[in-house]
Order: sequence, then structure tokens, then C-alpha cells
Amino acid sequence: MKLFACDMDGTLLCSDFSISRENLDAIAELTRRGIVFAIATGRSYIDARSILDKYDLRCPIVCSNGAAVRDADGGLVSKRTIPLEELSRLCTYMDEHGIFYGINTTWDLSMLPDWEALVDAEEGATPEQLAFVKGPVLSQYGLRFIPSFAPFLSGEEPSCSISLASTSEKKLDDLAAFAALSGKVHLMASGFSSLEITPAGCSKASGLRELGEFLGVSLEEMVSMGDNYNDLDMLLETGRSFAVANAPEDIRAACTGVTPSCNENGVAYAIHRLLEEE
Repeated sequence: MKLFACDMDGTLLCSDFSISRENLDAIAELTRRGIVFAIATGRSYIDARSILDKYDLRCPIVCSNGAAVRDADGGLVSKRTIPLEELSRLCTYMDEHGIFYGINTTWDLSMLPDWEALVDAEEGATPEQLAFVKGPVLSQYGLRFIPSFAPFLSGEEPSCSISLASTSEKKLDDLAAFAALSGKVHLMASGFSSLEITPAGCSKASGLRELGEFLGVSLEEMVSMGDNYNDLDMLLETGRSFAVANAPEDIRAACTGVTPSCNENGVAYAIHRLLEEE
């Protein structure tokens, strides 16, 4: 093992978005042994970086589900962008169907100021469902509000991925079917009510592959750990993989090992197990 790649939400982070002392100590021991610790997340770079900085944890980050990769110092290793014509097609569809979304650059997530009104306008949504959709947005670091998405649609700003959410399963299913028609984007679920749209061929696995090329590490020499469907590609393609106990059953079944939950120091468990085998 030369690199340990870890998802954030539901894996490294506890349910209150903190990182446990046990997980931090295990990561420190991992790096002392000369093994690279890396993050692979659906979050934007600045959002992920802001959380990690609270714990003085500096490491490479595969962000926006593989659409952008930055090294431990924040240098851009690689990026992928959604073709402009496809971006326009998707944005038009989401605007017409009242779907709330934001666009990720290699650095941050941009959204329109009226995003909350769009969420509140969803028919039949319960207060609990609305709170569930709004929660991840309200907890974001470095969120950028802009008057329009014109800079993205003109190509002035890079559109690495689209993050969207809805309380309506039908809306998400219909959008997924529409987006898949072109073959130019890749869709993945990143939560109960969320979808991520990245360029075709882009995933956490592709981001790790690009990071590995930069560091001289193959996917076979990596271990990955996650809890959700946007982690599946990397869990299947790295040499070994772990799922936390709070992951869906089919995600756990796809991995070579299962650990305690994100609230029970699952990352520390996996690292200690691996280091004992070294």
C-alpha cells in the first residue's frame, strides 16, 4: 500500500461533520510510515480544504467526484470540464423544471441567490425533506453566490461538475434519463436526494488514477474507503477497499473489507488493520 484514499461524508467525517481524534491519530501514523493519505470527495476543493484545515490535515484532494485534483499544497494536478453545449442543455432543462443546482469549478461551488426559494417551491415536500436537502448547502464552506451562470455558459469559468438536489424522486429520475441521452456526462448519486453530474469518464477512480500518475502510484497500490454510490468506482478499481458499516449493503458487498461506522472510528480501524499487515 502506497496511498490510502478516503471519502469524507459518511466515512472520515462523523455525522456531526467532525473528524475523531482516533481517526486523526491513525492518519498521522500512516503518513509517518511514508504512505500518502488522500481525500476523494464530492465536495468542492475549498469546502473540503476548510474542514481539513481545522485539524491541520494537509493532503492531496480528489474533489468534485474526480473532476478536479489538487496536491497537498493546493496545486492543480488535473481537471475535467463539461462541454459547453452539454452544460447549456442541462442548465436549460433544470431551469425549466425548477431543479436547484450549483456548478463546481476546480476551486469552489457557485450557486444563484434564489436557491432556497427553488427548494421550498417543491410540491409535496415535508419540512423534514426540505431540511435534509438544505442542510448540506447551509453547511458548505466557500460557497459563492453569483447573479447568473453566464460566466460558465460562456466558458469564462470552468464547469467541472454540477451538484443538484430535489425532494422529488421523479424529478431526479427524469433528469438522469435526459442527461444520459447525450453520452457526454456521467451521473452518480451522492446521497438520498442528490445527484452529481460530471464529464463522461469522470469519477473518483479517474481522479485517483490521475493523482497516482502525478505521484507515481498505481491504482493497484492504493486502498480506498467510502460509504456511497459515488465511491463505488474507486472501491472496485483500487487494490483493496473498505466500506464503513453505515454504507448500503451492496456497497459493503463490493469491498474487500468492512469497518465500524463513521461514528465509530471506521477509518482508524481500517488503517490499523492495514498497518498490522505491512
